[in-house]
Amino acid sequence: MCDLDIFYGLLIAAQVALIAAIVAVGAAAASNAGFFTVGAAPVAMTVASVALGASIASLGGASYALYDFWECAGSPDECSAIFASLESALAGLMADLAVALVTCLGLIGVMAAPFVGAAAAIAFLAVLGIYIAVFGTAIYFLEELKSCIESVPASTTGPLAEAVPFIYFYILIPITVVTLAVTVYKRKKKTNITHHN
Repeated sequence: MCDLDIFYGLLIAAQVALIAAIVAVGAAAASNAGFFTVGAAPVAMTVASVALGASIASLGGASYALYDFWECAGSPDECSAIFASLESALAGLMADLAVALVTCLGLIGVMAAPFVGAAAAIAFLAVLGIYIAVFGTAIYFLEELKSCIESVPASTTGPLAEAVPFIYFYILIPITVVTLAVTVYKRKKKTNITHHN
């Protein structure tokens, strides 16, 4: 049975981790805006970096789960374009989050100076918010892929479709040939007996 439970779980985990990163960056920006709270800003930005790393790792796992589902479903040609779009969306999101992670790590030191990193952190928040919207694109392509696969006749997808050539060439054809050979042999033998009589 082909299902997307693992994919959905990892995709949700990636989104939750990204939201956690956004909250942490917001906390860092707020902490950086005061002399007495600035010490917490680098800590909050470090937490955001860890959360971004977790989001990237979850997306990587989701990509593998998606490929397993695609293979299990029989990789129908009718749906290959949608699958490629979904793969590209996930890969692009992972690349964007990797850049965001590097940026976040670079901001850790900046956040130690009061008021200096607050503006950068706010701008960074806006970028991370855009990435949340990209998850919606991935979910859209996923729903399209599911609909496409469900519309493909069952006989053309799944392990059975892969087994059909094997059954045809290595089982049905040899049986047919042997049956014909036996039939011809019996008829020839019967003809020879008739002639002898």
